[in-house]
Order: sequence, then C-alpha cells, then structure tokens
Amino acid sequence: RPTQHQKYIKLLDSTDNDLNNSYEKIFVKNTNNELLENYSNIKETDSETDNEIDSENK
Repeated sequence: RPTQHQKYIKLLDSTDNDLNNSYEKIFVKNTNNELLENYSNIKETDSETDNEIDSENK
C-alpha cells in the first residue's frame, strides 16, 4: 500500500507540470528550511557542549 505521500506524488506526476513545480518548490523549500534550522540548532548545542567540556578541562 502506497503511503499518503507516495499517492500525493503519483497524483502530481499525473497532473500538469505547473502543479508539480509548485509542489516541489513549496515542499523542498520547507524541508530545506527545517533541515537548516535543525542543523544550526544542533551546531549551537554542539558548541555549547564544546565550551562546557573546555571549561571542565581547564
């Protein structure tokens, strides 16, 4: 059974390119933003942890 997501993509594949493009732009853009946000959050946490480790090592 295809997931909702796969159904959606299949549906878009069978429609015209305009819809496909707008879907990709919206979805990919949002995903990238979330990924970037998560990544920078992780980096911030990482550097905080690094600082804590540094200060403990002094």
